[in-house]
Amino acid sequence: MGPEKPIRKLVAILCAGAEGYSRLMGKDEAATLQTFKGYRQAMCSLIEKHQGRVVDSPGGSLLAMFDSAAEAVQCAIEIQEQLRALNEVLPEAGRIPLRIGVHLGEVTEEEGKVRGDGVHVAALLEGMADAGASAFPGVSMAR
Repeated sequence: MGPEKPIRKLVAILCAGAEGYSRLMGKDEAATLQTFKGYRQAMCSLIEKHQGRVVDSPGGSLLAMFDSAAEAVQCAIEIQEQLRALNEVLPEAGRIPLRIGVHLGEVTEEEGKVRGDGVHVAALLEGMADAGASAFPGVSMAR
């Protein structure tokens, strides 16, 4: 049998990254790890609630896939709202605001790894996002 053929599919990709993570790690690694562990748990719960799946979570970032773009965007909004509340109880120097990019694009999934332009664009959008913001251009915040 030859190598497994990559699976290509269209998904909504949520890419989240902690602003200032490296700086905070250098300042107080134990506190930063503990804080982000709680944030990661909150994000994973919300991703699961919105029928998403975490596919990677290195360092101060997280990558998730959704079959529904609407669920991915709603999840991103709820993540920002929940993390904003968690950040408010921390001293300002220990807060970890999050940037989130959401993109609907094609990815390749192979051996549990997700790659492709869809991931790349979501990461670029995450880098351009305002940290802690829950507003997305062109998306209504009405519920």
